[in-house]
Amino acid sequence: MLLRALLTLAAGATLLIWSLKRVREFSPLGPILQLVGACGVLGVAGAHLCEALRLLPGMGWGAPHSIGHYVDLVSALAAVTLLPVGLLVTRLRDAPG
Repeated sequence: MLLRALLTLAAGATLLIWSLKRVREFSPLGPILQLVGACGVLGVAGAHLCEALRLLPGMGWGAPHSIGHYVDLVSALAAVTLLPVGLLVTRLRDAPG
């Protein structure tokens, strides 16, 4: 669990840095959506890291219907929806024609 959380954290940090670079270089809408999606990946990684290390046990990490579960869920939904939508918006804006 800890290794998976750390790998997700590394991937999220990479996405965050890449998104920040794109926000500064291009039209902001697509890269900003990607940036928020990357923050969602970091939220998922943080939730899993807290669960693996038993940090903030009052959040109820991994327990259904707990605050920790909903933090993880909302972060995952943001990552899964906003990263691809941001990429699509950027690709459509940059498409020739």
